[in-house]
Amino acid sequence: RLPVKLKITINFSKQDLIYAPAEATWMSRPGKLLVASMNAGHQETLGLIANPGLVAGNSYEVRALIAAPTVEDLRNAGSAYPDWVTARYLQVPEKLEPQLKALAEKITAASATPFDQAQAITAYLRETIEYQTNLAEVPSSAQDPLLWVLFDYKKGFCVYYASAEVLLLRTLGIPARMAVGFAQGTYDPSRGRYIVTHLNAHAWPEVYFPGIGWVEFEPTGNQDPLTRPSAPRDADSSTSGLTNPSLTQRDDDLDNAAGFEPDEDATQTETTRTSANGWIKYLYFGLGLGLMGLLVFTSRRYAFTRKIPLFLISRYQKHGSAPPHWIAYWAYWTELNPAERTYQSLHLSAWWLGLKPPLSATPQARAAVLKKVLPEAVAEIDETLKQYQSVAFAARPADLKSARRAGWRILLKAWQARAFHYKEISKRRYNIRYE
Repeated sequence: RLPVKLKITINFSKQDLIYAPAEATWMSRPGKLLVASMNAGHQETLGLIANPGLVAGNSYEVRALIAAPTVEDLRNAGSAYPDWVTARYLQVPEKLEPQLKALAEKITAASATPFDQAQAITAYLRETIEYQTNLAEVPSSAQDPLLWVLFDYKKGFCVYYASAEVLLLRTLGIPARMAVGFAQGTYDPSRGRYIVTHLNAHAWPEVYFPGIGWVEFEPTGNQDPLTRPSAPRDADSSTSGLTNPSLTQRDDDLDNAAGFEPDEDATQTETTRTSANGWIKYLYFGLGLGLMGLLVFTSRRYAFTRKIPLFLISRYQKHGSAPPHWIAYWAYWTELNPAERTYQSLHLSAWWLGLKPPLSATPQARAAVLKKVLPEAVAEIDETLKQYQSVAFAARPADLKSARRAGWRILLKAWQARAFHYKEISKRRYNIRYE
């Protein structure tokens, strides 16, 4: 492993997740571990949660160990996998296994080691699947989406590439998993740091090698292929360029807008004022409409509604204070797209009804529990979830009109349930678990 130190600066409005390499050994922020229980008492880290949460402008430092095995190391690693690895990372759905295994064996027929087999599958996916973020077609209800992309449509984005490689390798008895996070972003040589944005969100496969651990592969077509050293690196030169990169984004500045105060002639006579009242009120009305229009125009043109909360947060942090929660939530709200804002109706309704989902709960699980507590809104919850998933996971345009209408109905029914059926709601709430 190569020891590295990183400084990460957050410019997302609000978040709890700590971004770090997989094998982080220390960080400057307090937080909690999300873990999965394995057999024989093993636990695997799934994520790191900051406590308290992070807001735009916060920085933290991370020390981590980065795997840098050579091609020779990976070829010689063998296949003596630990039991805790094989118990969890060789699972393949029964209905998918025959087709996937036949394809995997065909691709890797000339490959002798697990590393060569993983390389062959990586190359196959890069060559045969066209990278495309928006899938213009959808599979039939009888088709599995992954098989459809792999055998018929042959287009997809990172989640499809990673899922395909993980399952193809598992059919060969090679433990693999899918990791999610961010690609490296864009390097800024003038400032010696990487700029990572939402557009760099990524998923990739990782393969387990005995004595080495999890090693990433890159099958996604729009990413540069990974290159590995064929011989051991010099220990002094291997970390050059890896120490102290800082992940940050451009800071948005907010200029102070000048105020407008209409002057009035102090020598104006009472008679003149009285005679002018008839048209002055229309003038003020027109000026008011014009000012409102100007505010709407400048807000849309210069994104003031997004810049104002970020500006307020920066002022608090400059003076060493944490911004109030309502400002952080305001900044978070401005970053959401319309479908994500509509989806927040589920979160607000759950909060009204006293539901507290864990951080690991998926949108599907959150919706399922809300439907149990609020059965009169099942249709609206399904519609809101459908439109949100279209944007978040399938890169398809959402029917925003339908989503907004469903969101408002969910909020209305949640408020009614809270106001008039609180005893029944409480009884249901305490008998429901998030799966």
